[in-house]
Amino acid sequence: MKIRAIVADDERLARQGLILRLSKFHDVEVIGEASDGKSVMHTINRLNPNVVFLDIEMPGMIGTEVAKSLSKNASPPLIIFVTAYMQYAAGAFEIPALDYLLKPVSEVRIQHCLERIRNTLAHLQMPELEVTITIKNGDENMIIHASEIEYIEAAGDFTVINAGVDSYVHNATLKSLANLLSKSGIVQIHRSTLVARKHIEKITNSKNGDGKVTLRSGATMKYSRSFKKNIL
Repeated sequence: MKIRAIVADDERLARQGLILRLSKFHDVEVIGEASDGKSVMHTINRLNPNVVFLDIEMPGMIGTEVAKSLSKNASPPLIIFVTAYMQYAAGAFEIPALDYLLKPVSEVRIQHCLERIRNTLAHLQMPELEVTITIKNGDENMIIHASEIEYIEAAGDFTVINAGVDSYVHNATLKSLANLLSKSGIVQIHRSTLVARKHIEKITNSKNGDGKVTLRSGATMKYSRSFKKNIL
């Protein structure tokens, strides 16, 4: 999939330098640039990029405000923060951003960032498959569609499937459900938890690499750094 990028930075030389370096990659097309927060919003709405390389300190509307505004869109572009200030990193990833590049950006770091972008775009292109789970409930069989599931938690040898206001105890392991639901947009975030990506509202990171996710329903749960790639 072609990477269609916008580069936003209030420093003209910084924009031109990054655009030049990105132009070396055959699958990257820089379709626009902007020098302040308001113009980048206009450019994004007009050109519909799938990636935005976004400086944080910009006049009019800072990069984190731009990213928060974009997160309300139905299909927001991937955000890559590019800045000279390391202290913004923690807050940037809470938005969340796919990556955080610290100026001056090395060639190796750009290559790693583009690889993350490629992997993420490829994942987003994969169609989510409708899978059903059958749960024995007395003399009846309950059919739960994967699209109904918000999150699943391990409970010993069983699992608890949370689907909206309803919860179901299922005699299947978390590992087996993770395999079954892997192509349905439901991902593992902890050794004891699966979450539907579409229900994630906010990601909060801690200094040790672990953190928590907040779902649209208000439910919060821990994620471990070994599974962090599943929610980016």
